[in-house]
Amino acid sequence: MRSWSGRWRWLLPVVSLAFLAHAETLGYWFVASDTLPLIETSRATDPAELVSLFAQPLMAGSDFTTTALFYRPLSTLSYAIDYAVWGLDPFGYHLTNVLLHTIAAALVAVCTARITRRRAVGALAGALFAIHPVTTEVVPVTARRQDTLLTIFVLAALTLFVRWYRATPPDERLPWEWTSHRGLVAALVAYALAIGAKETALVVPVLAAVWVLLDRDSDRPTQIVRTLVGTIGPFVAVTALYLAVRIAVLGGFGGYAVPTSATLADRLLFGVKYLLWLFVPQNAVVELPAIRSVGVPSLVVGVAVVLVVGAITVMALLRRGYFHRGRFRSLRALTPVASVVGFAGIPLVLAGESLGSVALPAVGDPLGSYLVGLLFVGACLAGLATALFADGIVIDDSRRRQLAFFACWILVPIVLLGTRGFVASKPFTFGFGMRNAYLATAPAMAALAMLLVPALQRIVSTVRSALGADRTTALPTGDVARIAVVLLLLVPVISASPLLYAGDSWRSVGVLNERSLSGLADTIDDAPGDEPIYVASFPNAFDADERSAPHAQSVTPLRPYSVEAWLSLTDTADTQVRFVRSATVSDLPKLDFHAEARERATLVWVRRATDRERPQRGVPPVASSTSNHR
Repeated sequence: MRSWSGRWRWLLPVVSLAFLAHAETLGYWFVASDTLPLIETSRATDPAELVSLFAQPLMAGSDFTTTALFYRPLSTLSYAIDYAVWGLDPFGYHLTNVLLHTIAAALVAVCTARITRRRAVGALAGALFAIHPVTTEVVPVTARRQDTLLTIFVLAALTLFVRWYRATPPDERLPWEWTSHRGLVAALVAYALAIGAKETALVVPVLAAVWVLLDRDSDRPTQIVRTLVGTIGPFVAVTALYLAVRIAVLGGFGGYAVPTSATLADRLLFGVKYLLWLFVPQNAVVELPAIRSVGVPSLVVGVAVVLVVGAITVMALLRRGYFHRGRFRSLRALTPVASVVGFAGIPLVLAGESLGSVALPAVGDPLGSYLVGLLFVGACLAGLATALFADGIVIDDSRRRQLAFFACWILVPIVLLGTRGFVASKPFTFGFGMRNAYLATAPAMAALAMLLVPALQRIVSTVRSALGADRTTALPTGDVARIAVVLLLLVPVISASPLLYAGDSWRSVGVLNERSLSGLADTIDDAPGDEPIYVASFPNAFDADERSAPHAQSVTPLRPYSVEAWLSLTDTADTQVRFVRSATVSDLPKLDFHAEARERATLVWVRRATDRERPQRGVPPVASSTSNHR
């Protein structure tokens, strides 16, 4: 029997990449608007308070509950444990996040290897997940830990479920017997923990049903229904119990109370944005100046080159009988043409030129950016389909079912998230809601790894044969094309990886938050009396135009309840604090705080240390302020 270290040694590169990709965040301060309120509302000093965390909404007692009601007790418990161990030391919270990310990456590898029965596929999927740019929207932010916890337990639930399903004969799945259902019980426990971390885990029963339907042992309807009842029924029971507890705690299903609805167009565009997060995670068309600097003549030449290369490719495929051999002839004819048209259309959109009477969106237009991303992803997928059809490559039924499962895993959350109008209401705000793609990154990278690894293995085998006795062996062009297309699809992912780029946006926000809150707390402590304090020019946002790419897309500012939580955590005097004006900065200033006594109030100015005089213009009188945040 192999030792534990030998059995799991293949996960070491995955874990190392996950840790190294975000090791820099260990030096960050607290970032994002919800982090401090989550810490403040999750504190527990005795067992009774710890138990009470399971009977209250997320951030209970803060202004956040007027905006949204969520029941995530497992996530809340994690903040309580961190506070008990680390207090207000940001290092501990970031260390927890990084370690949880390494666990998630390892589970991506294990789950993918379990589903595909290929350890190499799992290792590559885990490595790609570990360094994916979407992780920069989650790992540096303590308040977004619920997405990491969600992913960990969803992966555990699916891994345990697939293992149990394959190991249990169909006639033993119903009726229930403990000896043959221990694996299913373990999957149910993991599912319960997942929905306790974040309600997005409700996709697990749907994915389990998809697995049963794709991997069914019989085509008889009665047997399929029997199997679904025996496997999915327990997940439905756990879901019903969770919903009952959630309704009792929240007084309803909860969710965002913001009266914002999304139109059908918004929801469709949200789906587009969701898919672009996975394969083009940086809004490269807008962010990268190198693309914007390319002249129109160069882009036109690019179109011509793509068309010429595409024509040569189609002629070569025609000579090899690609269009009239094998199955799926209509699809065979469509995929190479779609790939050529997609790649040729990208330079046209980048140029912002007009084609006949059809005006193409400009590069700076969000719709134009989405169009470029869709053309790129669509062209790559069409080219990938062409490569799969070439040279007679046919994926067997087992591999097709696995790819279909990964595809459903990517798409099912879109439907769930699209029903939440607040999430889908800002489709053109590229970073809004990006944290939700953390879970979907796992199946997306698993699918790419599943397509890449077998092709690489066949290429290596062919090269070895050619170097040996059989020197007439030719490289399979379909596999070569498949490798080329998958690598091209991974270029935006790897080029913007946190392993290559430091998260300067989060680091700068953390420094600004620390300076702003620490200085404000000290100034309030020194303020005379208990009169209200009005704060002017408080920096709470960075100018996005001044940030270099690639960078985090969803950097959020401090909100009034963030400051309220910090004052409570630092035991600052219980004073009414009102903000009469906020400020946006384009760099990282040193701050100076100056308190002025006013009639029945104190005015605190927050200014740059280098400013010689306070910019009083535009600040309303103290009496006109109506925003009371304490």
